[in-house]
Amino acid sequence: MVLLLAVLALNLSPFNDIRTMTKHNLDMSPESFETHIADQVFEKIQGIVELSRQEQRFLSGLIRQVKPQRILELGVSSGGSSALILNAIRDTPEAHLYSIDLSQTYHKDRSKKCGFLVEERFPIFLDQWTLNTGKMAAECMDELGGEFDFVFIDTAHVLPGEILDFLMVLPYMKEKAFVVLHDISLSTRGIFHSRSYATTLLHCVVNEPKWLPVDYEGDFPNIGAFRIDNGKTSSYIDDLFRILTIPWGHALNHKTCQVLVKHFLKHYRKDQVELFQKIYAWQRGNNYTIRKPKTLIGKIYREITRRLFLRIDRFVTSFFRQE
Repeated sequence: MVLLLAVLALNLSPFNDIRTMTKHNLDMSPESFETHIADQVFEKIQGIVELSRQEQRFLSGLIRQVKPQRILELGVSSGGSSALILNAIRDTPEAHLYSIDLSQTYHKDRSKKCGFLVEERFPIFLDQWTLNTGKMAAECMDELGGEFDFVFIDTAHVLPGEILDFLMVLPYMKEKAFVVLHDISLSTRGIFHSRSYATTLLHCVVNEPKWLPVDYEGDFPNIGAFRIDNGKTSSYIDDLFRILTIPWGHALNHKTCQVLVKHFLKHYRKDQVELFQKIYAWQRGNNYTIRKPKTLIGKIYREITRRLFLRIDRFVTSFFRQE
């Protein structure tokens, strides 16, 4: 938490004023651009997708303005955001969405497949969509190839979460690619989200041109974008690896760590990867919040707590995301 406050003190807040785009000359903020396009799918995804109406318009409006060809989505859940993106590119046949989710099922209803909403309600979009589930981005990127010019990240929110997501996909982005992050102020929306600041940190530390909505619900904008002008040669890459020293909210197993190490060695300096390995070992040995319970009672208690918090989280999330 001390490091979080230090980052914010460096005037890297994600809540700065919107900057004017240089490569893509925008006449208006994304959430005000072609709002009718996002609204075309609103009724079919509302109540399932975890983006407010203005957040949906921001994501759709930015896509409509910058017209990306290869779009990457990390975090699919129901497929609501996938449908929103696919609707925004439906009149651009050469554009394609590639979506990745570690889970194979919808986290709020395990009887449903991850991304079920697209297949059930928007089958017309399927030709422009490739879905990969049950894998991390690090396991998919070489197969998908590079040159992505737009990335939407909405995954774990607790560390190491979006920090690792971004590091996994950054080497595969084009110069001037856009990245949209959701839940950049989630940690301000109730005590049950107090550790959900991975996306906030990422948006703070990445020293690239940033955009935020002018019109938003809540005390702070909860969605934002930045453009990759400098890429993996930037000094903030070191900062992103060091941020991983903040206690994690969920654990990585040894196999996952090895996959990440192998992936990072292809794209980052050896000292950066060694730092990641050292941090991983420390987190596993010293971070009590991610230690696995050793007794049956401990395992039962953790599962009951997890399910209780999930129910409370659903209620709190729906309350704050009401229009």
